[in-house]
Amino acid sequence: MSYRVFFSRSAEEDFLSIIDFIAADNPARAFSFVDDLQRRVVELLAAFPKSGRSYGSFRYTVFGNYVVAYDIDETSKAVYVLLVSEGHRLWREVLDGRT
Repeated sequence: MSYRVFFSRSAEEDFLSIIDFIAADNPARAFSFVDDLQRRVVELLAAFPKSGRSYGSFRYTVFGNYVVAYDIDETSKAVYVLLVSEGHRLWREVLDGRT
């Protein structure tokens, strides 16, 4: 059964920050990169939400240089993306501050 995937407001803001960062060097690529990243996140998490590694009560997975942290609601068969961060950042501390 497929899960529904939702992006939190803070995850949407993370995507906007990624667009801004990439656009500084390559404006034409910025939106297409984030669109592709969002599509890949939805495809994976809708089909295999438990594929990510555990971190406390959350899970995370890696897409290239980006870490995506999320929560699963088994009752509603939904995945909530909480954070999208470059892997070299202190994403665990950021996630802990958001929850």
